[in-house]
Amino acid sequence: MIFEMPSCGGCGTCEIACSFHHKGEFEPSISSIKILERKDQPGFSVMLVEETGAQGMACDGCPGLEEPLCVEYCREKKDLEAFLNALKEKRRQEQPPRGSH
Repeated sequence: MIFEMPSCGGCGTCEIACSFHHKGEFEPSISSIKILERKDQPGFSVMLVEETGAQGMACDGCPGLEEPLCVEYCREKKDLEAFLNALKEKRRQEQPPRGSH
């Protein structure tokens, strides 16, 4: 999922925090969140990796933490948190009803 986030300054702190959550390393290439410079206008977009692969680890929402690490360290917490909530809702809607095969 890619979200426009005009409030993002592109610092990359969320990427680093996320990679630390997944692997205990500061390595943005394995992060679930990617900050993308917009080509059509100034600013940045945020991409959340939904499936583990070449783009990074799938976002798991940092289970067991009060708030995901990327949100904890983001200067624009409310905007980033809204995007993570949208991903959670998308996943919830994609889940088959319980008891169905």
